[in-house]
Amino acid sequence: GNWIDADNVKINDPQKIMLTESKTYTFKYIIPASGGCLPDTAIAQVIVLPAPSAGVASDFSLCQGTSNPVNFFDHLTGNYTVGGTWKFNAAFTVPNPTNYSMSDLPAGIYNYSYIVAGNGNCPGDTSGLKVTIMLPPNAGSDANTNVCNSNINNIINLDNLIGIHDNNGVWKKQQSNPVNINNPKSVNFNNIPAGTYNFIYKINSNGICPADSSIVTITVFKKLTAGNDKTLSFCENDNTRIKILEELKPDLNTEYIIEDIQQ
Repeated sequence: GNWIDADNVKINDPQKIMLTESKTYTFKYIIPASGGCLPDTAIAQVIVLPAPSAGVASDFSLCQGTSNPVNFFDHLTGNYTVGGTWKFNAAFTVPNPTNYSMSDLPAGIYNYSYIVAGNGNCPGDTSGLKVTIMLPPNAGSDANTNVCNSNINNIINLDNLIGIHDNNGVWKKQQSNPVNINNPKSVNFNNIPAGTYNFIYKINSNGICPADSSIVTITVFKKLTAGNDKTLSFCENDNTRIKILEELKPDLNTEYIIEDIQQ
């Protein structure tokens, strides 16, 4: 007899048939009439099931504390089979993989798997997904302090002022700011004009988490002077009036006390 396919095309080699689509194939085996015997036909059906596919996973990263939920299927490509199961470390089943919150997870690497069971004829398939949760940059806290522009106690450690922070940031200032911050741990304010100066500590984005910065505001006060020592001579019983402030020339608008110092 002869084998023919659903299009009534003769199959030359029935032992080598290429079945390329997932569907039901129908074949007929026909024996023609012979002598006084009638012809006979048998029908064979072959059901080709699609092989389970877990797709191809694309690893991704998140910033720690992100509030946006994750849809794990957004990170699968290819013609993956629906109805599979997402698992964490191949043990814990992810309860809602299309709206899964990772906001409470500490920084680290988390391994997830999309698992599709076999269909009885084809084995199951698994695709692994790595999620990296990154620490956000920490530039410390804003701070402010005062300093005198004399040569006493005028050294400021900017790093200490902002508290605990990542050390991979950069200190910046306005171009008009005359303070030298090449060594932010020892900034000298000697002879710096009185005024308010801002210094920014900035850490750039790591590609996943946004940049962070802190601002230190330092108010520089001028050292007050009581004027220059001066010696004046007068005749005894002279009624000359002395304008002490004009003689000593102290800083204006300062509070002062004039005392009689006994020699």
